Amino acid sequence: MKGQAFDTFKLLIAAVVAIAILGILLNIIGTLPDLTANPTNTIKTALSDAFSSQGIPSMSPSKAAFQKNINFPSTTKLFLDAVGGNTITFDCSAYLKPNLCEGGTTLMIKQDFKAYVSACCAASGPCKVIVGNETAICPP
Repeated sequence: MKGQAFDTFKLLIAAVVAIAILGILLNIIGTLPDLTANPTNTIKTALSDAFSSQGIPSMSPSKAAFQKNINFPSTTKLFLDAVGGNTITFDCSAYLKPNLCEGGTTLMIKQDFKAYVSACCAASGPCKVIVGNETAICPP
């Protein structure tokens, strides 16, 4: 019968140590930087996926963090390589609050924001990058 109380005490100590370690880990996880995707890589991936399956929209799995005064020209080599040199246009006005960004041949970011990126490529024509919500609609 000796030692049974000591086993219970060891179990209590192990539980306290486990809770302390869990508390430390939760604090570390809570201070991790925002894991939002890089816009350039997100646009490139969406374009590449859309180009490989033309006519079917490609959606980014997470939001990209766009920063004020950073522009994304459609002539960026990374983007053009992803679509075999096809024409690229950007659209954000229909899906976001006004004055966040401006589309066209260059995506101009006017304020910081996070948004999903999707892309569509026509079978024999241009590709369109849509910045905004989670629903991508390919142009006819």
